[in-house]
Amino acid sequence: MSHNALTVGENSNRGLTILGMSINSLTEAMEVAEFFAKSDLVPKDYKSKPGNIVVAWQKGFEVGLMPQQSLETIAVINGRACIWGDGLIALVKRSPKEEWTNEWIEGEGDNMIAYCETKSKSQTRTIKSS
Repeated sequence: MSHNALTVGENSNRGLTILGMSINSLTEAMEVAEFFAKSDLVPKDYKSKPGNIVVAWQKGFEVGLMPQQSLETIAVINGRACIWGDGLIALVKRSPKEEWTNEWIEGEGDNMIAYCETKSKSQTRTIKSS
């Protein structure tokens, strides 16, 4: 097996695991990202952009997202890889520091407002945003 060959097996926590393959080098990640970049099943911002796919995988790996979750919940905003939507809420809810989180919508049509309120175990007050 060549030095850059993809290996199949359990993730040793040293690298990313994609399709059951342990990815442990940039060369390996780019090989797999090239395949993903040609797929119609990746978000349009990642089509034909294997480098962006690798950056999204890395960002997701750092915060605990699976590779496909990373592609679906990391967007490039002003040149930065940003976690948004359900991916961000999933990370908050999975955190042992989170006591509870609620989301709701009030109003209708153009007057609709989305709210999120969360409570950390270490805080006495909640954080509420709209």
